[in-house]
Amino acid sequence: MMAGTLSRYFGWRFASAVIAVFGGTLVLTALIDFLELMRRTGDLRDISAFFIAKVTIFRVPFITERVMPFAVLVGAMFCYLNLSRRLELVVARAAGISAWQFIAPAMLIAWLMGAILTTVYNPISANLRELATRLEGEMFGFEGAFRTPGSGFWMLAPLAVGIGVFGVGWNGVQHTLMAELAGPRAAGTAVGLGLAISSLGVTVCPPLFGVVVERLGGFGAAWLMLAVGMVAALLLLVPVRERILAATS
Repeated sequence: MMAGTLSRYFGWRFASAVIAVFGGTLVLTALIDFLELMRRTGDLRDISAFFIAKVTIFRVPFITERVMPFAVLVGAMFCYLNLSRRLELVVARAAGISAWQFIAPAMLIAWLMGAILTTVYNPISANLRELATRLEGEMFGFEGAFRTPGSGFWMLAPLAVGIGVFGVGWNGVQHTLMAELAGPRAAGTAVGLGLAISSLGVTVCPPLFGVVVERLGGFGAAWLMLAVGMVAALLLLVPVRERILAATS
C-alpha cells in the first residue's frame, strides 16, 4: 500500500516536472517564432498579427516535438534533484523502498509519453505543419515551393545513407570510447554526460543551422560551418590514447 502511494507520488512529481519544462519550451518557441515571422512580414501589406499568430500556432507543435526528449531529461533531473534536496528519497530508502521502485514510475510515464507522442501528437503536428506551409505560401507568394523537386533520388539516397551511417551511426562508438577512457568506476558518469551533451546538441544545433541558412540565403555556408566544427571535434581525438589490455594466457 505504501509502495503504491509513493509510486503515484513520484510519478506525479516526474510528470509535472516534464510537463512544466515542455510547456515552458512551447511558450518560448511560440514567442520566438511569432517575432521572427513578424520581422519577415514587416514589409508585406494586408498581413495581420492574427494571421501570423495562426501560422505560429500551426508551426510550433512540429518544432517542439523534437524538444520532448530534452524535456524528459531536464524534467527527470529537476524532479529527482528536488526530491533529494527535500530528503524524500532518503526517507523512502529508509522505509525500505528500493531505488527501482521510485524510478519505475518515471520510466513508465516516459514510455507512455513516447507512445502518445508517436501515435497522437506526431500526426497532428504533421497536419498542422502542412497547413502552416500553405499559409506561408499565401503570405510570401511561393505556394508549392516546398513541393518543387530538387536533386534526384539516386543522389539523395547515397547522401542519406552516408550521413546516417558515418555521421550518426558512430554515436554508439563515441559513448563506448568515453566509457573506456573514464574507466569502470566513472563509466556511468561519462556516458551520462555524453548523452546529455548529445541531447542538448540535437535540440540546439538544428535551429541554429536553420537561422544561418535563412540569414545567408543558402545551405553552403551552414554546411561549411558544420564541417569545420566536426573537423575541430575530431582533432580532439589526436592526443587520446586508449588503455592497452595485457594479454592473458
